[in-house]
Amino acid sequence: MKAMLVIEKDSIKHKVVEHLAPQGFVFIHYTNPLKAMDNIDEVAPEIVLFSAADYPRHWKPFLQLFRQGSDAEEKPFILLRGEHFDEEEGTKAGILGVNAIVKEDFANPEDLALLEDILARYAVWDDKRYDRRYVPSSKHDLEFMFTHPQSLRIITGRVEDFSAGGLLFLPEPGISLLDLQIGTTIDLCTLNVSGAYFEISAKIIHNSGPISFKFIDLPDDCRIALNELFEAERQEALKRHLS
Repeated sequence: MKAMLVIEKDSIKHKVVEHLAPQGFVFIHYTNPLKAMDNIDEVAPEIVLFSAADYPRHWKPFLQLFRQGSDAEEKPFILLRGEHFDEEEGTKAGILGVNAIVKEDFANPEDLALLEDILARYAVWDDKRYDRRYVPSSKHDLEFMFTHPQSLRIITGRVEDFSAGGLLFLPEPGISLLDLQIGTTIDLCTLNVSGAYFEISAKIIHNSGPISFKFIDLPDDCRIALNELFEAERQEALKRHLS
């Protein structure tokens, strides 16, 4: 799946890439909206995420061009808004065929879950409940460590978010793991799920400092424990959303 990102801020781009990379997206990133418009036919993206905060005057002509060759139900255009996005702009976005408007900073983890829900709604990927990601309520609910395959050093850190199929891991301050290549399988990993420890393998699917891991062949008891934790976090997030 090909996603075009028209975003100036690297911090926002990294959040989107780290969160959606496990879903199989290929990202084409532009910081120049005019160049993105010139290349839109060649790139032929299946989804566009466009920052209205970075380019408030460019999203409308870009969207009109994008819609000339795409149906709104098949290829979503998602607008990332900043603090100053008034009601009139929102009305124009609806008229022009914007599929959704999302806060661009993703400061709340539930905003990323909302982005996933939007993509599932428009069938960009199958709506699989257990592909959703959640932040552990407590750092003790889910802990992850692994042995560096070259240095054999034990790497510890914090689980930023997780799904039933993988997690985003932030190493302890001062530890750089940029030498670990995408596609590397780490066989010596330990996953602590609510006090139960499991030896697992995981593959690196994105690495920009924080590392996105995909679980490989989880033991049945580990998968059950992880799914139970996942379901508890999902229910808690639902309660917060409805309150």
